[in-house]
Amino acid sequence: MNNISNYILPIIALVIIVYGLIHKVNVYESFLNGCKEGFNVIIDITPTIITMVFAIEIFLKSNFMFNIIKNIRLISPEVLSMMILRPVSGSATLGILSDVFSKYSPDSFNGLLGSLIQGSTETTIYVIALYYGSIGIKNIKNTLKIGLIVDLIGILLGFFLAYFFFL
Repeated sequence: MNNISNYILPIIALVIIVYGLIHKVNVYESFLNGCKEGFNVIIDITPTIITMVFAIEIFLKSNFMFNIIKNIRLISPEVLSMMILRPVSGSATLGILSDVFSKYSPDSFNGLLGSLIQGSTETTIYVIALYYGSIGIKNIKNTLKIGLIVDLIGILLGFFLAYFFFL
């Protein structure tokens, strides 16, 4: 029973194959067509991903953010940088959170606040760029505005919860 997770994927594949055979679908050809469509999606979203990674690297390597927020004493510069970067990059903020854990400990106020920010916000700009770019939507209408407002609410609630429950 402990190894049931090893059998889930083969069982799902087997169910799909049996379902296809029952409905007289050429499963192998359908699989190949799906692979071709997936490859086209990868080709479509690659420029968007490269652009996002390039922009994030420039922003992080410039130390622009750290130079601006290093004099704020209420919370650590790392947590402030998480607040700013979270809508853009989940992996960058996860790396910053790891630094917060090693510098301040996971049980510190900064560690708890960073965890709350990581868990209660979304990579809004990245998601919009990736998903809208992959299907060719140019007009994002109110998606960006609403997403950033929700991220701000998540950050503020995270700060409130960390302050109220852990200080």
